[in-house]
Amino acid sequence: MRILKSLFGKSKNSEIESKKPTYLIVANEVFSHGWNDPSEIIESKTSILLDVVYDDLINDKLDYWNKKHYDYITQHYSISKQQLEKISSIVGVEPEKYRELYAHWPKEINFDSYKNIFEVLNLKFVQAIPITLEIKGHYAIVLNENFWNIPTHNSNVLVNIINTYERNFDNYELIHKTEQDALNYAIIIFDRLCVERPPETSYYYHEKIQKQLNDTDELPLFNYNFNLFKEEDKKNEYSRIISECNNDLTKMKLIISQIQEKPFKIVEI
Repeated sequence: MRILKSLFGKSKNSEIESKKPTYLIVANEVFSHGWNDPSEIIESKTSILLDVVYDDLINDKLDYWNKKHYDYITQHYSISKQQLEKISSIVGVEPEKYRELYAHWPKEINFDSYKNIFEVLNLKFVQAIPITLEIKGHYAIVLNENFWNIPTHNSNVLVNIINTYERNFDNYELIHKTEQDALNYAIIIFDRLCVERPPETSYYYHEKIQKQLNDTDELPLFNYNFNLFKEEDKKNEYSRIISECNNDLTKMKLIISQIQEKPFKIVEI
């Protein structure tokens, strides 16, 4: 409990922390039926929790996170030639270059351009989920955007972490009855997000932590088997890691409690 208080202790004088969130902002899964087939956003399958909403500014939060996906859209979604034709004048890219759009997509999209593109394509990479009585009082694992905002030579580590291409998470993975369970799952999940697909981002993840600790000691990996799809199998895999890697989990809890900028937040909802 001491670690938890150190890790997620709240200030009694903070007005925002005394409030309970009303919505969760969650990423939608992106799916493709095969090589060269158009991408599809599946709103019935969601990925990581990106943010929480404490007031009624839901649309602002949705625009903020949706734009994050549009900024690097070629890493999240395959735009067809027909779609590119509709927004060609906005992004300044000829439709014939849709197969190599990654090399021509604007490096920076302002908010007005994003809104214009969104009005045409209507691609919703995120959605707001109301916090119901069923999950009130539970603990949600929420991304800490600032931690992952690490520029690379041609992208940003945040892009890899929030990428939802054929990657989804269920409520039982992200929302827990106890803070301890949420913390165990959070450490495993964010380790998993770094290693389950190229480019592997564990290097940046560990480096960000090591710099804050002023320490170069090697950090543990948890080797979640991400080739599991049945709920029972996935739950057993989390249980296996929690049991077999208890010492490493305890080490990571202590480490995260010591750093100022943490990779995730545990939010009571």
